[in-house]
Amino acid sequence: MRDMKSRLLPVHNSAAPMAQGTSSGKAWRRPGLAAAAGLLFGAAGLAGCGGPSQPVATPSGDSADYPSGPYPSVDTSSVTACDWVVGQNPQATPVPSGWIDLQAGYWSFSMSTNFPVGTTVKIQGQYPNARFFSFDVGEGIGAVVDYREDYRIAPFTGSQSPYTGPTSYDASIAPGGTYTAYLVFGPKPAQSAKNTLYVDTSTFPSTTKSVITILRIYNAPPTMAIADSGGYPLPTLTVETAQGEVPIASFNPGTTSCQNTNNLENAISTAATEALNQLYSTPQAPNPIPPLPLPTQPSFYIYRPASNDLSANLTINADIQYGFWEIHQTSGDLVYIRGQAPTYVTQNGVGAQTYSTDSDANVRHWALCTNGIGPILDGLGASLTTAIELANSQTFACVEDYTATIDSDGYFNILISIPGKQPAAALLAQGYDWLTYGNTNIGVPIYRQVVPSADYSQAMANVSDNIVLLPQLISQVMGNYMPQSTYCGSSVFANHVQAGQSHAQVFAACQAGQ
Repeated sequence: MRDMKSRLLPVHNSAAPMAQGTSSGKAWRRPGLAAAAGLLFGAAGLAGCGGPSQPVATPSGDSADYPSGPYPSVDTSSVTACDWVVGQNPQATPVPSGWIDLQAGYWSFSMSTNFPVGTTVKIQGQYPNARFFSFDVGEGIGAVVDYREDYRIAPFTGSQSPYTGPTSYDASIAPGGTYTAYLVFGPKPAQSAKNTLYVDTSTFPSTTKSVITILRIYNAPPTMAIADSGGYPLPTLTVETAQGEVPIASFNPGTTSCQNTNNLENAISTAATEALNQLYSTPQAPNPIPPLPLPTQPSFYIYRPASNDLSANLTINADIQYGFWEIHQTSGDLVYIRGQAPTYVTQNGVGAQTYSTDSDANVRHWALCTNGIGPILDGLGASLTTAIELANSQTFACVEDYTATIDSDGYFNILISIPGKQPAAALLAQGYDWLTYGNTNIGVPIYRQVVPSADYSQAMANVSDNIVLLPQLISQVMGNYMPQSTYCGSSVFANHVQAGQSHAQVFAACQAGQ
């Protein structure tokens, strides 16, 4: 099997450093990732209205006006569309595949590409009780063609938005205020209409037959189910036509067509997941692993979005930077990851999920999750190969920013192992978090930073495209905010923790293997 780096990392063009916000012109390839979006979709929902009053601002860069037509005539017999369907729900059992964040919910609606130019979808919703939400529009499940974060969605007249900037949230404004956003079929103009996304289907490959829009909602209060979509109904969707407003469900060819198009793939994926759970229920390395000789330590890389600062695939959030490692069960008893923790917007009121108004927070959200990776399986047929890979790309566990234990130096200290090698509770109580390795031989811890502040110079977003594969150069940009990692023998870890050493000293001992 090819190594993880060759499978996940980009094909680069020139080696010249890129300024932040510029395109590198590279292409991404991740086996099974595009198909992950195809397995996301499940059940439907509707939306409502309400909210307090304030002057309505226009997002920076937008015109002051909403799109106003003229709207084309749409033949309902020649086009199709599907209202909201549930995507990944991390609280489902088993946890869905696709390398998701366990504190995020995903929903989508889809439309055929043959809606005429000028077709406009009105999206009427309420600001969720959550730390972040966004809309991403995709070329099917391929490239993202447009997206909007919450702070670039202005409230409807008479309402308010608590999302006041990239890394700020006004806790004095209650969630539930209303907004109206739009999706317009046609080329994107030099200046977007207010709250408007665009999709030009004339640029799509002939094999792409759908436009998919994903709504992501991150970090609702811990007491709220992710399926509750931030405490409010999903937005209502209507299509503006020459005949008037038409509910998007009117273009639905039938519930079965919208919600159950992937039954075979889902069945195969479920079966593959169950088989993998059985296969790896007995770890391949159950006995203690000698700390010496030192194994090759896992390296930190950054998974960078493709051209125009948008993702190469709809399943990748355009507002997130992703760092990752490749780890192996047989290389060490523990994987120890340590790094300086960014500040985040809810940090001043974690327990009650009250939101900081401090615009100096480094990021909106960060998390570190353990994930599996499936092998490339040739000769089994596309559906079976994809399903097995997806079954191997489960998310197993996450340390979220608000659950992380931060030491006196401002660092997180996260240990990863199979359950049989989990350190004793008394050791973990000394300021360590633990994550399960999962059920695959190769693991992929993923570190997310969501919407970094422009003032956070050490963010992953500020690492130039041409050095995202070079940890030594990444560290020159990120400094202590670049997480360090090492394999560690269980006895080495236990001995140094029991000796009362600091987290930094224990990490150094693990690196030295003694």
